[in-house]
Amino acid sequence: MRINIIALILLLLASLHAPAQSVRQLYRQARESYDAGEYARSIKNYRQILDQLPDEAEYADDRAFYLRPYTDLLLLMGGYEDVENLLRDPAYSGYITLQINLAAALGYQDKYDEALGLLDGLARRSDAKEFKGRIQQNAGFICMQAGNYGAAIDRFGEALSDFKGFERNIVESNMALCQARLGRFAEANASIGKALKGLKTGGKATERDYIRALRKSAEIYYLQHNRAKALSQFRSYFNLEKNWLIANLPQMSVANRLNLWTSEKALLSKCFLLEGFAPEFLYEVAMFRRLTSLLGMRDVKSLKNMLASGPDDIRRSLKPGEAAVEFISYADSGGDEQYAAIVMPKEGKARFVKLFDVNSVYQPGAVGVNSIFDVIKREKPEEKNALYTDGALADKVWAPIVSALPRNVATIYFAPEGIFHFWGIENMPFSGREKYKLHRVTSTASLAGRAGYTARSPRSSLVIGGLNYSSLPQDSDATMPNHDAADMIADRVGSNDIFNYLPGTRSEVDSICTRLDATDLRHSVGESDLKTMMPEFDLVHIATHGYALDLGISKRPVMLNDSIAIDQSLNAAGLALTGANVACRYPDREDGLLSAREICDLDLRNVDFVILSACQTAQGDLTDEGAAGLVRGLKNAGVRTVMATLWSVDDRSTMMFMQELYRLLGQGVSKHEAYVGAQNHLKSYVSSIPYRRFSPATLARDNKTYYHTTTYDAPYYWAPFILIDDL
Repeated sequence: MRINIIALILLLLASLHAPAQSVRQLYRQARESYDAGEYARSIKNYRQILDQLPDEAEYADDRAFYLRPYTDLLLLMGGYEDVENLLRDPAYSGYITLQINLAAALGYQDKYDEALGLLDGLARRSDAKEFKGRIQQNAGFICMQAGNYGAAIDRFGEALSDFKGFERNIVESNMALCQARLGRFAEANASIGKALKGLKTGGKATERDYIRALRKSAEIYYLQHNRAKALSQFRSYFNLEKNWLIANLPQMSVANRLNLWTSEKALLSKCFLLEGFAPEFLYEVAMFRRLTSLLGMRDVKSLKNMLASGPDDIRRSLKPGEAAVEFISYADSGGDEQYAAIVMPKEGKARFVKLFDVNSVYQPGAVGVNSIFDVIKREKPEEKNALYTDGALADKVWAPIVSALPRNVATIYFAPEGIFHFWGIENMPFSGREKYKLHRVTSTASLAGRAGYTARSPRSSLVIGGLNYSSLPQDSDATMPNHDAADMIADRVGSNDIFNYLPGTRSEVDSICTRLDATDLRHSVGESDLKTMMPEFDLVHIATHGYALDLGISKRPVMLNDSIAIDQSLNAAGLALTGANVACRYPDREDGLLSAREICDLDLRNVDFVILSACQTAQGDLTDEGAAGLVRGLKNAGVRTVMATLWSVDDRSTMMFMQELYRLLGQGVSKHEAYVGAQNHLKSYVSSIPYRRFSPATLARDNKTYYHTTTYDAPYYWAPFILIDDL
């Protein structure tokens, strides 16, 4: 009996200590994930910690300890509402660092007055003296974001006394920008001069901050209408930024490189203030800026070569009658977001072409009563047809570009930006469309490497379709199962059981296999096996459900421009594989969802062509920095050419499109010719099936023959497919 009591006591003690041990282990995992750049995993660990800690008041200090790094990460990832909901709890009103994070979350949501009121309240607290500088610096950022530059200068001025060294110099550089915005140029020049001098002498420790201060110096000269000096400073900033990235690329992990692009792309966009003053320079900036979205590329050597490419390299790679176009979005001198294009022909000068205000994409009445954005994001066939037959809207995009081209140009390689990632503008009916061959590319910098590429017919093909999403596959064991995608779907949708069987995909893959040699046809494939198999094939065709969750991150605030933020959208887009509805219930298995972020970790440099015959595979969350999703994941993994879809596709027309595509590829034509040929096949298709009507009056069929006619000439059927990097 005594032994049983002791055993019971030991068991009770073990159970009391188990949660604490589990929390410590989760905290260690969270920190390790953060250090490795795996922010989504780190956030998941912090959520598990908070779920284990009781809500009672005596545990408030413990919860606050873990809430600090957790909310720091949420702010980096755009989870502003989540931070607000967590930290509005009165239990955390006494924790200054958490309240500073709450103020930041409010500021990011444009709740400026509430954020400043909260910070002012903190500044008056007797226990906040050591945080005074940080409080006022954050208040200055919020005032600057709100356009209240005078108040921002006052706040930055109060913060200066609490900072020394490079931290003081950073505050001075922000103050200088605000002074210039108010026309106080003598003060601005003095402030930015101090900042540059202090940061330049700091060596490696302040190298990044010095580069960014140079960019602010260029903005200040621009505001003084000194474009020549602004160009000089922007060039210095850009060259240092470019050289720094190329030099440090090999030492950076894939995760850290992926996390870098968000902040860098926003900062580089400041150069576009120069507009038509220096189009050749801006074209180089646009190319480099575009490639920051591919910093996770496996092939670091190729990435470095593309990053180092300049306008002269592109001109040499272009053939007579060809031109390259980089679409861009940027804030003009008045702060309004604009779409523009920079045109680089084989012969002739580069041209900067303004297109239209970004906000016009969201305004009703552009396509019938709807906005362009609404039509692009929705699935209604009649709306798609209205958009893709609108010649006036097509001319709004293409007419300014075409007018800037030499007359002999007939082939255009264009790199999309913002809304153009989701809008198949190559399928729009602009004036003179029949003259041009339009090629969508990830970046026009990739043209510089096409000379060494030899087109080849696929030697081996992996074809996947007809998957069952509610039964587990016979899958290989996964050493480290990843459930991030399933967790995100559960958080956003409320359930993981969302994928229905697609009978049309089985018919599709069965039919195209008759046109391919050396084909591995799979009607069932698990996530673990697919990750292993994909690198072994030249061509991969996947017919399944695609998904792209809307994360609702509409913008990155100015105060985030000087920080590093993860590209969270890669976790929010992916492909459903066998067992996708149920695999998440098994912690020792992969979740059956191949996310774009997971694809980034694959080595697919030997894969020549991936065809995603699924719904919305070209989609991804749209932020100020562009789109992220499956296409970016595949390009980061090294795939050469990708075909994806912009909306949910029709089963019958998709099967016909794919049959014709593979028929033409089998004849040895180029990918682009096969793609256009498959589209034309749908446009010209007419099927008439004869039938007789039954007459109730005579109780018999009449003698007249009627015909049921099917056509696929509407854009809804042939325009969702886009071909990327068919060089």
